[in-house]
Amino acid sequence: MTKKLSAVILVSVFTCSMAAHAGIFTSSAAELAEKLFVALSRASGREAVEEIAEYGGRKALRETIEKVSEEYGESAAKKFVGYGERFGLRAIRVMERDPAMYIKAFDNVPENILKKAIWASEREPEAMSGLVKKFGSDALVVAARHRGTGVTILETLGDDGIRLSKALSERQGITLAKNAEDIAGLSARNRANVIKKILSAPGRVIDYLDNIPGYCIRLSALV
Repeated sequence: MTKKLSAVILVSVFTCSMAAHAGIFTSSAAELAEKLFVALSRASGREAVEEIAEYGGRKALRETIEKVSEEYGESAAKKFVGYGERFGLRAIRVMERDPAMYIKAFDNVPENILKKAIWASEREPEAMSGLVKKFGSDALVVAARHRGTGVTILETLGDDGIRLSKALSERQGITLAKNAEDIAGLSARNRANVIKKILSAPGRVIDYLDNIPGYCIRLSALV
């Protein structure tokens, strides 16, 4: 056997192997896409079918799943489909922005608020993508628990916003968001002082912030 013939045989074997692998890969993605299509179609009847059609139907779903499989692996594709089955096209549209990032973040959000987190992510996609990239699942938790104000709190106060948000009710979060720029504008020492006081007595301090103009500045000066 000549060296040239050997090389041709090796190339042929490699090509066939890759083609077979790609075929299995595509077949698996196609099965996942079909599974997702069926689950979405059954979700809410005609309305769901129309929403799927607007998305691009079976073909678009298959292309999306194939892309996730190719770029992030079959395990990621299965999780992607799993979240799609549970939370619909809303979750798919959110995850499409950065599948690996959002799948990891979804995995770490408490089940009871994940639906709200997905809604928040779809409502403010650009802002939430940046915040999830920076803060991970904490960004989703804050956005879910503080609807309409979570983004402001996170963008203005960062890690301090996460700490405060976990200690406050949704109503208290509205007051925090209104005062976020004032808190962010304080010196590091005074800002830390205000945050410490809010965390020590959230209800009382938030009520003062809500009802007394300029209280944030006065509070920051108190030792």
